[in-house]
Amino acid sequence: MECRGFYGGHKLLVANRGEIAVRVLRTAKHLGISTIAVYSPSDALSPHVSLADEAALLKDTSQPSDGQPESKLYLSLSAIIAVCKDRHVTMVHPGYGFLSENPDFAQAVVDAGMIWLGPQPNVIRAMGLSTKRELWRRSRLTSGPRFAGTR
Repeated sequence: MECRGFYGGHKLLVANRGEIAVRVLRTAKHLGISTIAVYSPSDALSPHVSLADEAALLKDTSQPSDGQPESKLYLSLSAIIAVCKDRHVTMVHPGYGFLSENPDFAQAVVDAGMIWLGPQPNVIRAMGLSTKRELWRRSRLTSGPRFAGTR
């Protein structure tokens, strides 16, 4: 099935790396969507970088490097949003892990006027709260003694 043309004019940024980024990029290419990959210096020769129509080196705009691993660049909301604005991105796919479960990132994408290809920020937030409650329930820990009143 050929879908080219339906997404004309859109540019998709894949905010991830590795196999998940490759899969998203291949699907976007099949749909005729222009793509941009982000990468850290050590990922410059990775398959997702060469597969995308464009690639942008992530630079942490929030603070100088203090010995943090380069993979932390993929968690930098400010760096990714800066690339989106600079490259006129219209859609963002978070991939898996990294920022895909961060409601603040999803909201930043929406607030910047781009299409977020994932659950709405409020849904991501609710999933996080639900997961925390379930983990607490399964742990069978108590939060401390409970008193109905004082005597």
